[in-house]
Amino acid sequence: MDSGRRLNALLFAALALTALLSGCGCFRAGELARLPRELEDRVPGARLEREMALSLGPGSLGTARLAMALVPGNGDLRGTLADLHRVRVAVYRFQSPTGVDATTVQRQLESLLAAERWETVVRSREDEEGAWVLCRTDQEEIREICVVSLESDELVQVRLEGNLGRFIANAVRQRDDLAPSRLAEPYRPLITSRWPADPEGPRVWYDRVQGLHLGWAWSRDRSSAPGLRPYGELGYGLGSGTWSGRAGVESPGFVLPLGPPALRLAVGAELHDLTDTQDGWVISDEENTLAALLLRRDYRDYYRRTGGSGYLRGTFGAWAEVAVSLTADELSALENQVGWGLFSSGPARPAFRTNPAADELHVRGVAAEVRLGTRGTARRGWRTVLQTERNGGVFGGDNAFRRYLADVRRYQPLGGWGRVDLRARLGAAQGQVPSQYLFALGGYSSLRGYPFKAYPGDRMVLFTAEYWLDYGAESRSLPVLGGFVDTGASWFGGSRLLTGDRDPDLRTSIGPALAWKGLRLYLARPLDLPSPGWGLTFRLSDTF
Repeated sequence: MDSGRRLNALLFAALALTALLSGCGCFRAGELARLPRELEDRVPGARLEREMALSLGPGSLGTARLAMALVPGNGDLRGTLADLHRVRVAVYRFQSPTGVDATTVQRQLESLLAAERWETVVRSREDEEGAWVLCRTDQEEIREICVVSLESDELVQVRLEGNLGRFIANAVRQRDDLAPSRLAEPYRPLITSRWPADPEGPRVWYDRVQGLHLGWAWSRDRSSAPGLRPYGELGYGLGSGTWSGRAGVESPGFVLPLGPPALRLAVGAELHDLTDTQDGWVISDEENTLAALLLRRDYRDYYRRTGGSGYLRGTFGAWAEVAVSLTADELSALENQVGWGLFSSGPARPAFRTNPAADELHVRGVAAEVRLGTRGTARRGWRTVLQTERNGGVFGGDNAFRRYLADVRRYQPLGGWGRVDLRARLGAAQGQVPSQYLFALGGYSSLRGYPFKAYPGDRMVLFTAEYWLDYGAESRSLPVLGGFVDTGASWFGGSRLLTGDRDPDLRTSIGPALAWKGLRLYLARPLDLPSPGWGLTFRLSDTF
């Protein structure tokens, strides 16, 4: 994530901390309390007990705007925040009466929301859970947005007030304005953060093993002066109470005049102590932070990686990059350290999905990566990433294993009929593969509609196609309709590396999609489950 996007995450953290530290965590029940009381009247025997109430009013939001003034270049963000006048949250412990099914309670709740003149924008109902996004308008301007979630043991209300249409449009516009144009920057890590990115500025996120992480990064590209260029980052996890970071130096190297464009080579080395993940491709930093903060959903698995590396990287014009590294790392397991979520709290449910156990060992090896692409910021062209690594053997270390990964993407306009986005992702591993280096498909960004990471293995195939209908909606700020297909498998292939000893058990999901001002909704139906239902995925960025 670049510094601009990290400022959005920092802003969100500042808002939450401002509210909590300023003592405004409770407020009069008012309108938010009316819905639980009326639901108790409608459903005899139901009991709702308030657990938490939070209000961010003009004072708290004004403090946040003042804090943003201290960050250079944030005038647009401050202006966007001015359109948000109030944020209110209430969480109630819900006890359903005996003999009353969840569907009856959901219908009564919907009836109450309709009576309050809320207009339903999105509705999702399953066996034990229901969620609604609603709005109120004033002269065709969105003035209030309400999000209601009812689960088997909890009712959550979130209400936003202000010039919300303008707030959403400006927030999305700023995110799009920050879209990177360089070849390397749009890629999320496919294996690990083996090569340094180019961040500069605050590093803020929230996850279940570090809690709120606060840090700062220094880019190697901040200076064009010749000679060695230092870079690094340093951060502290408030939940885990641990420091993490990296410190490195890179030489611009030399230029090989192979023709226009020339091949530019750079040599670097670094020491690092990082909370790492193999799931950077699944979800962006800002989306995972919001999911963890709001809903206690962390879509990444973590382990600690401590050691050092030396690398050689080269760029060939704007369309090709290659890098080779020698790495010596010690891998260790991490455990959940926090269990707090803003809209999903209480002792009745586990805090977060447990961070899985990771193999603890020394890894020594070499890795190479090639990136090819013709797509800039426009949604057209190719992007390809090829990675390979070999560990153990002559390099030493505890385990000998190798991995290969290919990720190929095509963004194809279809004239006046829209566009289609295609992705093929293939992986294979063999040897004494550490558990944290295995593949896993299911759920978010892979096989949507299936249980999250339900299908592990040392082989992986995944194909994704998304079609978006073009009828001039984007230029008129209207919703864009689309659809998608996911098909793939992850399995343990046996002795033969590329083909495997057994055939994959392919699974497929399909569904409609809706995009509006950069926000995306996917409704997925798995085709290979005994009792298929519908799964809703909400995204703030592209799937790939």
